[in-house]
Amino acid sequence: MTDPHIQTSMIITGKEYTEMQAEITRLRERLEIDTRHPYDGIYCRDETIRLQDAEIARLKAEVERKREIIKEAVYEVTHLSPEELDGSHWARISAEWLQKARAALTPSQEPRT
Repeated sequence: MTDPHIQTSMIITGKEYTEMQAEITRLRERLEIDTRHPYDGIYCRDETIRLQDAEIARLKAEVERKREIIKEAVYEVTHLSPEELDGSHWARISAEWLQKARAALTPSQEPRT
């Protein structure tokens, strides 16, 4: 008696089975599946994307920090109070902001994840 759930097209020959097993092996190799550890090609790709996203976020934060420093420097340089018109303002700006500008332009030494 034949099982009604098995269609004739689902029955395969030994050659077809061997070809399907070879295709499975080829695809496993492509995905770098190794039963000795849980990491495969897809996992590695996903981890690479996660690391890239973290690096992009770190760089964006660094750019934003430097923008804020530059914005503050521009404000300080362009907004003189009347009591600073004697030039004392520029001496303070020169020393203080030159130090801040150098610090802002120095690559951060934050640990990368």
